[in-house]
Amino acid sequence: EVSPDGKYLFVVSFGCLHRFRISGANLEYEEMGPRCCDGIWRIAISPDSMYVSPVCWAGNSKIERYSQSPDRCTYVFRVGDIGMPVLALGSVSFQTTMAFDKVSGRLYAGTHNSTLATFNTDGTKEKEYKLSDNGENVIQLLPHPAGSGIVAVAEKHFFWIELPK
Repeated sequence: EVSPDGKYLFVVSFGCLHRFRISGANLEYEEMGPRCCDGIWRIAISPDSMYVSPVCWAGNSKIERYSQSPDRCTYVFRVGDIGMPVLALGSVSFQTTMAFDKVSGRLYAGTHNSTLATFNTDGTKEKEYKLSDNGENVIQLLPHPAGSGIVAVAEKHFFWIELPK
């Protein structure tokens, strides 16, 4: 996954997040994060290219040296330092995607069973929304630029969710 500013490429290999700097036509290897990315589903990067998160189907593996690490959480790292997470979102079963909403200060997680979970900036789950009973994957989350809602793209449906401010 390439950061929106075009400066970095992130990949997962051997259960670790890796960062490469994009320099013209060259890639320069910069950093490897801790082993925590088993069962990777996708890599989410904030629109401002400040944060990156490896989204794993069953949650990220525990990082022992990170004291705030709940089991099977979703870690958020600074793009420039993937050695230690800055945030751990509580467990979300069968997570398929996530999104960052800088305007509202929320993070969103989409799941396999058509659910949207909202989190505040300290990683606390605020609410879960059941979007359908079809058991389809939420594959993309698109926060509204004004922070008033989110579009959830599932395998067979689109959902518009207006969220409380």
